[in-house]
Amino acid sequence: MYEGMCFGGPMNRLIAISRFPKGFLLVDKPKGQCWLYDWDDTTSSFTVRSEDPMPVLAEGEDNRFRAAEEPYYDVLAAPWGGE
Repeated sequence: MYEGMCFGGPMNRLIAISRFPKGFLLVDKPKGQCWLYDWDDTTSSFTVRSEDPMPVLAEGEDNRFRAAEEPYYDVLAAPWGGE
């Protein structure tokens, strides 16, 4: 397990836990948005790749889909309630 403070994005200054070594994909399904957080071994923390949310559904393949399918990134539901 990888547990640490998140920096940036909607999880800024919150603690997250990932089961996988590279980080996690945070998904806010009701709003159709997601963010990639990368694990940093040197600081034992997660850092968002981009402050701007990515749409959950989009044309083409990119880092969202690769991260969700790889065994190195966890997929986490946003900890706030849906609308």
